Amino acid sequence: MPSKVKTRTRWGKWSYRFEKEKIDGKRQFVEKSGFATQEEAYAAGLKAYEAYQTGGKSEQPRHMSLADFLDLWYDKTRLSCRNNNLEMREKDIRLHLKPALDYAIWPMEMLRENPARLIKVPGKEFAPASSRRPRRRIEDHELAQIFERYPFGDTFHIPFVIGLYFGTRIGETLGLLWTDCDTERRILSVRRQVQRLSMAGKHGFYYLCDVKTESSLRKLSFDETVVLPLLRRWKRQQAANELEYGENYFYNYVVPAKDYQGRDIDKIISMEKCYPAPGKRIDVICTQPNGKYIKPCTLSYQCKRIREMGVKDFDFHCLRHTNLTMLGESQIAPNDIMSRAGQTDYSTTNKYYVDDRPEMQAAPVKVLTSKLKDII
Repeated sequence: MPSKVKTRTRWGKWSYRFEKEKIDGKRQFVEKSGFATQEEAYAAGLKAYEAYQTGGKSEQPRHMSLADFLDLWYDKTRLSCRNNNLEMREKDIRLHLKPALDYAIWPMEMLRENPARLIKVPGKEFAPASSRRPRRRIEDHELAQIFERYPFGDTFHIPFVIGLYFGTRIGETLGLLWTDCDTERRILSVRRQVQRLSMAGKHGFYYLCDVKTESSLRKLSFDETVVLPLLRRWKRQQAANELEYGENYFYNYVVPAKDYQGRDIDKIISMEKCYPAPGKRIDVICTQPNGKYIKPCTLSYQCKRIREMGVKDFDFHCLRHTNLTMLGESQIAPNDIMSRAGQTDYSTTNKYYVDDRPEMQAAPVKVLTSKLKDII
């Protein structure tokens, strides 16, 4: 039987070469040069081929490349993964993992050792800066500038108000229904979010799903002098818009659909009111003048417009950051800030959402001064 290992000489040096398993139907080869004689090259090639074949476990299957293994793992684990996480996982596999390694160690045990084990993760002082824009507390004059650009009646006024006052995430904000708003008790309930289902080679759409974590399910109180009149005014404005648009006004519905794991989800569609209802109607708080729900990508584009106005590093999540920092400035109890943020760990809230600002020192200074002025 002919050997799987071949040798050849170029420029006075010998090399060995053998074929690996195919990846996506394409032939793969291992080749190494620099040997003084053909015998040295052949012996090294045999040793490399044996290690490749056995991977340290001769009884394990040897016919699957890492690329195919990742496809198998992805398919077997996708039912336990949220759709947005699944999308990121698919991109990581396609763009990073498949090009990086040839074979898996565990559970397939197809390599003798992890070829990445010697990689050193740089410390914080050497790690490259994140490409994501830093979140910051938007200053009061910048907020005034934003709401001057998006006054009441504008499509994006109410989403920005809700994001700033309640500190809700973008998907939570756009997933709010009027049934979540108790104007008698002045409570806004965060129960769901809007997400986009979009993966490579697939047709994307928006759907309603559970909030990020169980702690994200929360009830947020609001005042009767600012927010309550504003919400009631907006409800009346939506009714006026429906009269103006007539039969061309859009109602929003959820219809049954499947995600990429085959699970049932509620797809959102907008349809002119003159047509029969395709599913359960949902009364969305944040709508366009014609009644259509607002997509997160559309709201994110307006954040880009705000950055172009000169509000540096602005995105919708900055409103959440600003909300929680304002509470910190006012010396609100940490547990109350954490509860309003919908988080279970205040250290996370404090680290990522509450800026350390001079205003936070005012109340402690006042208390200490009053207690110690006659002592020290």
